[in-house]
Amino acid sequence: MASEVLMKAVKDLLSSPMYIASPELLKKTCWKPCDGFQMNKLYLTPETEDQPLIEATVEWIAQISYEGFKLFPCGGYTDRFSKKFEDTRASAITVSPRHPALRPAWNDVIAAVKAIEASKSATTGVESRGIQNHLAITLEGSNQQGIRIRHQLFLPIENMVEQPDDEQQVKELQERNRERWNLTTWPGKDHAAKYGLDKLLDDGRYSPNPFAAVDANGKTIPPAQWEKSLKGVDVLVKAVIVHQWYGKGREKRDNFYADIRSVTVLHSFADGAPAAKGTAEKRKAGDEVLEGDPKGKRPARGRNTD
Repeated sequence: MASEVLMKAVKDLLSSPMYIASPELLKKTCWKPCDGFQMNKLYLTPETEDQPLIEATVEWIAQISYEGFKLFPCGGYTDRFSKKFEDTRASAITVSPRHPALRPAWNDVIAAVKAIEASKSATTGVESRGIQNHLAITLEGSNQQGIRIRHQLFLPIENMVEQPDDEQQVKELQERNRERWNLTTWPGKDHAAKYGLDKLLDDGRYSPNPFAAVDANGKTIPPAQWEKSLKGVDVLVKAVIVHQWYGKGREKRDNFYADIRSVTVLHSFADGAPAAKGTAEKRKAGDEVLEGDPKGKRPARGRNTD
């Protein structure tokens, strides 16, 4: 992608009211409870009391790191005994952009993410005793900071239609999904994932829920190509910030997540930009470490409960 196009992407982002590092963002948003156990989401502040809540889709530019990459159609699911396959999430860590023109604002992005975390205290009215999962983390073995992103890959069909009891709505959704995202041909990297897919097919209540991935030419990237097309490239991320807490009093712990809404490629290896500093970013595309390889790089610091 030409430099002028990259600079336009930066200019558009910096002028966007939903830019995560915009000084106006926290003034225009608020934390409100959402569906889920003890969960809150960042919403646009409604102008009137009767105005419906609209989730705040924040955006930033980053490189999708090699470290912790699990933006697979099966989320890197390998153990059918540890968790349900339908709860699997694709996940990754976004770090400072690879292209020099995109890097300068990264410190502002990390500072903004930390400010968003700090703003949640008014939500629950209970002081946290610690954050179990931060949005911003430090990569193992370096001082590089990144932002964790994730996406739930499968959803109950009843959660994807306005009226779950309407058989026609459910049937239409199933037909659309058969044309676009077919569970019978959904890619899986491991035997455990294929086993999980078979169970979802037998269950009949779940549907694929891929995030929107777009290449630099505006074309949709199919789930089977996520790894090849997204690992290590510079992207525009759009996500919704979610806060979840556990326990009470002294045992209370907070978790923060950035749930992906879309990922758009801005710059790839083919464009020839010099790599950013850091071991992960210097690794060549052919040097990927397989999951579970004891000789591979260690995961990012901090426990991840995805």
